[in-house]
Amino acid sequence: EGDRVTPNRGRRIAGVDAAGLRITTSAPQSTIGHIDIWADPRSGLPLQVSVTARNAERPILETRFLDLRLARPSDAVLTPPEPRDGMSATDVDPEDSFNIFDPGYPDLPDTIAGLQRWADAEVVTPDGAGERWVIRRELGTAYGTGLTRVAVLPLNRRLGNDVLRHARAWGTEITLPDTAAVLIAAPLLSVMVVHKHSRNQTYLIAGMVDGVYMQKFGEALAAARTSNRAGR
Repeated sequence: EGDRVTPNRGRRIAGVDAAGLRITTSAPQSTIGHIDIWADPRSGLPLQVSVTARNAERPILETRFLDLRLARPSDAVLTPPEPRDGMSATDVDPEDSFNIFDPGYPDLPDTIAGLQRWADAEVVTPDGAGERWVIRRELGTAYGTGLTRVAVLPLNRRLGNDVLRHARAWGTEITLPDTAAVLIAAPLLSVMVVHKHSRNQTYLIAGMVDGVYMQKFGEALAAARTSNRAGR
């Protein structure tokens, strides 16, 4: 909401006369200047996407189809290959995610640095059988909307310490009360690691916002009052 959408001149991509549009971000903290999209007019399938950072002249990220055939793929394409030497597969249990994230962290506030936390997402399975997956808040959450959304992931203690140590080798350390913080800002993506000493908690924050705003968000997170979950 609030982003400006304007038409782009069409172009031929992967054999399709694609229609073009440009989305120009309105949020001043966004690292994105604009996104150009060319799509199949009949299906709406994006065929090329170019992302240009704010104040940049050329795209910093670009992806497109080289060849396209809109048809049902053959069974051979959809059939997993037979196991052979040098190839293995492992079933992943959803509960394994708790080896990375920490579900015991306290609830975060509904607003941080002016951004509202978005509600728990519910995803309907593609087969339409009625089964629903819920993205659990304890595995992380996000603040904001659209192109300025900021993800906040609570890490378990062992992984959190490793992430903080590696971040220090690449980022800028920020001194905060009772908190160790490191900021890594790139033209398109900013990342911040926030570690609360008194609680021994580490958060990994990432978003397409500039380094100034990411630092503001991390400082607000470090200072935020949290409430413990019942039963944790």
